[in-house]
Amino acid sequence: MTVQVGRSLVDTLDLTDEEAEFITQSLTANTAEGIQARVVVDIYVVKSLGKMVDDLIQSNTDAATASGRYARALNFLTGALVAATLLLVGVGIAQISWR
Repeated sequence: MTVQVGRSLVDTLDLTDEEAEFITQSLTANTAEGIQARVVVDIYVVKSLGKMVDDLIQSNTDAATASGRYARALNFLTGALVAATLLLVGVGIAQISWR
């Protein structure tokens, strides 16, 4: 006895044809509906984890990009501060020399 996976389940979980067939084959005369339910849950968890990992990778990529921009801005501002300090020191030395 084999029960076909319902179209709503396939659509809800966004199952591929292979995944739907795997679920269908998991219910035979020798197994219980509980096994089929476990297979459905396992496929859902694996697909969900894949999406979560992809989202985490994208989040980390975005954070690294933002961090790089922030670091470049800090480097520029540090350079500007050093230049301004050197200019002030130069002006101070010039004032002392001209007295």
